[in-house]
Order: sequence, then structure tokens, then C-alpha cells
Amino acid sequence: MVIAVFGAGAIGCWVGGKLAASGANLTLIGRARILDQLTDGLAISDFEGGAARSTPQLATTPSAAAHASLVLVTVKSAQTAEAAAALADVLDPSAVVVSLQIGVRNADVLRAAAASSGARGDGAVQRHEARRDVSSCVGRDPARRRDPANAELLAACARASLMIEARRDMLAVQWAKLVINLNNAIAQLQAAL
Repeated sequence: MVIAVFGAGAIGCWVGGKLAASGANLTLIGRARILDQLTDGLAISDFEGGAARSTPQLATTPSAAAHASLVLVTVKSAQTAEAAAALADVLDPSAVVVSLQIGVRNADVLRAAAASSGARGDGAVQRHEARRDVSSCVGRDPARRRDPANAELLAACARASLMIEARRDMLAVQWAKLVINLNNAIAQLQAAL
């Protein structure tokens, strides 16, 4: 599986770093100012003491995703339409596009772009991280575990110790996550008073 991470910021570098450290063929696509800091490799760590180092391929143009079978989109939500348009021009029709973004509409934007390019975009996955759930939408129905693309994605995440769960009710999970995030802000405001 050839993986491209489109949006090499905090989330993209962390997830990409985990996957690359586990042996994935991975390219980080992002801004030159970020990627210039990674020319000697990428070191990642977590709050549980885990650490890894990898040297993924680095690119600054969307064309680097052209040969990817899996594209992880990690740009900020406000940049989703722009990312979708850029990817639609280069994606292989067999590519699976995954949104690792906060929000409930990003997958629809990516799905529309994937449809225009012929790429797939109709399923969902949920990733669990400690006490925080991070929602993501994936390009095929992940509940069909016999699907080779889903099996490869789930296996790559397992090798990278990324906890992931196939879900059919992703939109409900995303809305629940949004409510939890809003509640966290309110709780912090109350604690500050």
C-alpha cells in the first residue's frame, strides 16, 4: 500500500510518522516551511512514553498523491474544499481517501471530489486515542472487512499501533464527538470561574 498524507501538520505528521515508523511506504505532503524541518527525519512521541523515528518521503505538491492507494487528508476543515479540488486532479481512480479531520462535513466535500475523480468515498472509520475519540471517514465501507483496501488500511493502522475501529454509524459518532468537544469547552469555562 502506498500512502500519502495530505496536510503535514501536527496530526498529519503524527499519524504519518507512526505509519512510516511501522514500515509503511508513506509520503508527507505539506508546506515547505514544515517539511524543511523534517529533512533529517521525523521523531514522534506520545504521552504514554512511546517514541519512534522515521524518514518518510516529503513533497510540497498534490501530484505526490498520484500513485497513492490511500490518501489521508489532515488539513484544517476550512481548507477541505481546496484540498479536495487539488486531489481530484491527481488521484488514481482506485485510491481510497480518508479524512482525519475534526468536523462532520469534511467527508462530504472529499466524497464529492472523489466522485469527480472516480476515487471511492462511501464508508467510515473511527480511531480511538486514550480518552479522546478522533473521527475519520474512509473511502470504502469499512464494515466490509473482506474488501482488500479495508483490510490493508486496518492492517497498516494495527502495525502502527493506531487504534481504529470500523463503523457504519460514523455520522452519529462525529456528531457525538462534536457535542463532547463543546461540553469540554463549557466545562473549562466553568472551572475558570
